Amino acid sequence: MLKRTFKNFNWSLFIAAVLLSVIGIILIRSSTHGRVSSGQLSLPLKQILWLILGFTALIISFRTDYHLLISLAIPFYAITIFLLLLVLIFGESRWGAQRWLQIGGFALQPSEFMKISLILILAYQLEQQKGNFFQIKSLAVSTGLLLLPMAVIFKQPDLGTAIILFPIYLGMLYLSGVRNKHLIGIMVTVLSLLPIFWFLLKDYQKARLLVFLNPNSDPLGSGYSIIQSKIAIGSGGLLGKGWLSGTQTQLHFLPEHHTDFIFSVLGEEWGFLGAIFVISIFIVLIRQGLKICFNARDTLGSLLAGGIVIMFITQIFVNIAVTMGILPATGIPLPFISYGGSSLLVSLFSIGILLNIQSKSFLF
Repeated sequence: MLKRTFKNFNWSLFIAAVLLSVIGIILIRSSTHGRVSSGQLSLPLKQILWLILGFTALIISFRTDYHLLISLAIPFYAITIFLLLLVLIFGESRWGAQRWLQIGGFALQPSEFMKISLILILAYQLEQQKGNFFQIKSLAVSTGLLLLPMAVIFKQPDLGTAIILFPIYLGMLYLSGVRNKHLIGIMVTVLSLLPIFWFLLKDYQKARLLVFLNPNSDPLGSGYSIIQSKIAIGSGGLLGKGWLSGTQTQLHFLPEHHTDFIFSVLGEEWGFLGAIFVISIFIVLIRQGLKICFNARDTLGSLLAGGIVIMFITQIFVNIAVTMGILPATGIPLPFISYGGSSLLVSLFSIGILLNIQSKSFLF
């Protein structure tokens, strides 16, 4: 059985995840070079510890039949909602947002776990309701499963993560066979509510959206991060300035350079060719994920793999687009690479699920 499992093991997907995680450690080391830890663990060391925990999670999700994981979707969803509510009461505040639960010397971000939790619960619910989407009641259940965590996450506030949940929901509905007219109706409804949504935003969130149209309107305030990010990426040229040699990074002109703007560090130090190399690894990862989705042995596996791939695609695109000034700043980490234990743990756990689904399929 073990031999047959590893015969179907997707080494390309696994190696891509390993390479991206290692590159993340290297970039975090560079972006935090010279930072005084005051007796605490350095950020690169913390990320290595999270990486070890993440690969443990990958092994668990790979070795546990995904049908069993789906059977735990409801309690996992409930626990994640509970943790999100705890964040609103006891969470640690940083930069005006309350998103983290402090456990010892580590910060846990439950909103990251909600991404995979939503994928599990939607895969379970959509598979159960397959063929019944002419009933509005069935579609309403899926929508309710989305809106509850979105509302709680938005309250933190964490607009970026709340928005990421919507493409996951929409993509999984499409994969489940929901009628196109229902999908169009959902998108039209969302677009019509955008003017109302504006009034729910915090002042700094409104400023981010406004400065996106013209960063130079507030170069030392809301537009500062985007301006410095584009300077960093552009100054890297073809080959980059070299590891630990990025001026925008090492002189701390670039804010959040080890988290949201780590792609800017990559562009400055590794240049255009380095950025293309990393993007190529992401493409390999996405391509293998799509193969697993379309060749899964059952609907459940296809929905689960599809949701995970959509999660990765959305996060990768949004993060890179933000650093290049194509989208307004949202606070979305770059999977596997940005500093953040919760994000890394969820990403590697998700890779384990994809490997699990392929190991149960015999079409490759």
